[in-house]
Amino acid sequence: EGVAALAQVARTEADNRARLQAEADEKEREKRLKIEARLEDSRRKEAESRARVEDIKLRREAEERVKLEREALRVAKDEERRAELGERERAREERMAEKEREFKDKFEAKKREIEAKAEEKEREMRARLEVKEAEIKAKEEASRRIASMKHALAEQAAGEREKRETEKREAAERREQEKVELEERKERERSENEERREKERVEKEAKRGRE
Repeated sequence: EGVAALAQVARTEADNRARLQAEADEKEREKRLKIEARLEDSRRKEAESRARVEDIKLRREAEERVKLEREALRVAKDEERRAELGERERAREERMAEKEREFKDKFEAKKREIEAKAEEKEREMRARLEVKEAEIKAKEEASRRIASMKHALAEQAAGEREKRETEKREAAERREQEKVELEERKERERSENEERREKERVEKEAKRGRE
């Protein structure tokens, strides 16, 4: 009985030790599983964090590329706009130069026309003056012949009558001479006024053209 009791005690102790070892092993396994679960969760979170970081990096890179593309597009548009503005400016300058050349040509043509008209008027005035001078000379010659004839008649007639006739003749000649001189002066003044008005008109047109 004593041996059996010892054997029973030994079996009981062995069972207890086996049970305790099994419980310890189970706790160790559960602990290891918890640690592995925490490690897995940590690795998962780390992977998620890396994924988020990578996603943020990719989004930033994409945003940077979009910004660069927009900036490049803006620069290209600015260059194109400047090129268009430069082309329009060159075209405007060419049009202005063409208009200026046309204005100068018209001005020169008008100037030549006015000068030609002025020369023609001057020739006409000179011709009229020459005619007037010829008429005056003819009248003077006629007056001299008349005076000579009257002088001859006056010598035959009374000296007083010859004197009165001579005074009348001289007065008539003076009036005629004054009339001729007045007409010549009026003609010169009229021609000068016309030429001055024409020049003023051309200068006003030139000024308006430049403005």
